[in-house]
Amino acid sequence: MSVGRDLIVIGGSVGGLSALCRFVVPLAANFPAAIVVAIYNGSAAGSGANDSTQLPAIVAQHTRLPVLDAVDGEEFHPGSIYLAPQGHHIVVLPTGRFDSYDAAKVRYPAPAADPLFRSAAASYGRRVIGIVLSGTEDDGTAGLKAIHREGGICIVQSPSDATARGMPTSALLSNHTDFCVLLDEIPKLLLSLVSPTGRAG
Repeated sequence: MSVGRDLIVIGGSVGGLSALCRFVVPLAANFPAAIVVAIYNGSAAGSGANDSTQLPAIVAQHTRLPVLDAVDGEEFHPGSIYLAPQGHHIVVLPTGRFDSYDAAKVRYPAPAADPLFRSAAASYGRRVIGIVLSGTEDDGTAGLKAIHREGGICIVQSPSDATARGMPTSALLSNHTDFCVLLDEIPKLLLSLVSPTGRAG
């Protein structure tokens, strides 16, 4: 039985933003899933709010999809990319809206992948695809475990072409990964998973 996978959650840090900009290029304007991204971009967070707010504009230069901030209380929809603002942890609710998350509960700089991944797993189960991109430390590993446990699909960028291997390597060592692929292989893989004929988890 096929599964309607219509929510993609992505985490990363060092090198994650450039990886995101690269793999969203081929995605069609009618891409049938919402993409929610938690990438901690230390350079933006450390150089003022103005730089941080430019992240959607940076990503928008590389994609045909609308790129928006993931705003507390706002709805998310298929066919758009939502970026968690720097300095804010974001989670997804069963109502199809975003909510902020208490930073005191997270040991990683905001936005972190784990709160987003866990909330997606709890709210949307098998409909979720989780992706860990380039980044340091092990953020995203626990979140992928939650997605895997609820029947979602887990994808990890191959450490061999990641700017920072910490996050991908940690995710792979947890043994909750369905696919470990080179960055340029992710778009085709996503299309096969979100399409009606995509594999069931």
